[in-house]
Amino acid sequence: MWDRWLNSYPELGLLDLDVGRGQFESRELKNINLATHLLMPYDEKALQMCLESLIDGDEISAAALVFREASKGALLPDIFLLAGAFRMSEGRLDEAAQLLGRIYQGETEPGLAIRRMCPSLRFLVRLTPCVLLPLYPNVYAAELMYALSTWRSGNSAEGLQILREMVERWGLFDELKLAGGLIHLERGDLDRAIGALSVGENTERDALELARGMYLAYAHLKREEFRSAVRALVPVMQMVRDVNPHLHARARQLLAELYERNGLLLNALRESGKVLPNEVPADVAKEILGREERWVTELSLMSNAEVERLAHADSYQVYLPDEARPKAAYSPLDTSRNVATQLKPRELSWIKRQVEQRQIDDYRAALARGESVLPPGDSGLSPAGADVKKRIAAAERWWVSRRQALSETRPSERLARGNPFDVGHLRIDFCGGRKAPTVTLIGEKRLRFISVLAGASLVIFVCLLILQTCVY
Repeated sequence: MWDRWLNSYPELGLLDLDVGRGQFESRELKNINLATHLLMPYDEKALQMCLESLIDGDEISAAALVFREASKGALLPDIFLLAGAFRMSEGRLDEAAQLLGRIYQGETEPGLAIRRMCPSLRFLVRLTPCVLLPLYPNVYAAELMYALSTWRSGNSAEGLQILREMVERWGLFDELKLAGGLIHLERGDLDRAIGALSVGENTERDALELARGMYLAYAHLKREEFRSAVRALVPVMQMVRDVNPHLHARARQLLAELYERNGLLLNALRESGKVLPNEVPADVAKEILGREERWVTELSLMSNAEVERLAHADSYQVYLPDEARPKAAYSPLDTSRNVATQLKPRELSWIKRQVEQRQIDDYRAALARGESVLPPGDSGLSPAGADVKKRIAAAERWWVSRRQALSETRPSERLARGNPFDVGHLRIDFCGGRKAPTVTLIGEKRLRFISVLAGASLVIFVCLLILQTCVY
């Protein structure tokens, strides 16, 4: 189940932005007036028209315009950046890689004109199937988008090489080491995947950290290092809680699997039960139904010795003792060591007192025969074992409604698609909070030059007029 589900892609409309949520939406163009527009070269005018269509919500017209300009061989790299972004949003990753590759091989910095005209525009790029990463139109965004589209279009070696060059150029950011670890994990290189994903110092409490811990635990699971996997996943799940439910559902189901592998069935049932049926596809819900039903059945059939083992398990160290700790037959404070003579009926009803008295008599007779029996009303469990027994009974009552909810889950193609070409991998919004760059547009430079030239001409004209007045 895990190879298929962890690599499945929910539709972008179902995912929230868990990293860098940004500011309020701002749909407006800046640093552009009529004179600037008239003095712009053709590429900047086309980019302005594309951004105006995006602001109006007409992404189809904006995409058609930018694709037409890119096919003509535009000189402005922002055109190719937007074209690659639109191709990623459509799921056409191979074409996106070709468009973004032209920026990667060029020398001109992309994104300056976009950020100058519309500073609030952002790209929400799908980094993992359930994590969106906000990026501003710049060199870093173009390189990361190129690496992701190259990797997901089938060329993982080239995508990994691009990520390595980015690390040398920009440093080891969380998203870079996460993407590199995923590529190693996909290629079956578990040692390098664990090495890349184990670096967790100075990380933020966000979805990137939860995804890193989840895939690190999955790499340990592939190596059958179940206790190491739990130790990698539990801390980040306790630290990171405010993320989209689809990422949390994957992490909790993986943790439930790891608890089962370590023999902690009650912990596995608790984690799996926190996943709502509408957060998973129908086929995954059926597998969850089968697993949870098996766990409930195994828990209900446990003997007292097995219950004691579960009661004395160490969830922090993920340790289940080999043998149950025997319950002491007598309390250390009991000096008589003969509790049979001290047993008396405690019921208030006369009929119940008679039943209890017969049980006490049977117990005394069994002791007289040399048999090893438990006192009446004693289950033979320690207080911790009795608590586990109560939780098992509560799980059996909860399972009735849980089984019905899982069995009624309807198929939803929006929740999981196995082919990355079937869904989008980028979304555009206008919630960015960065200031516009100081690098001006060509139209602004031309307007500034004309303004300076006109001012100088006016000053010269006034000086000549004054000289003429003085002569006459």
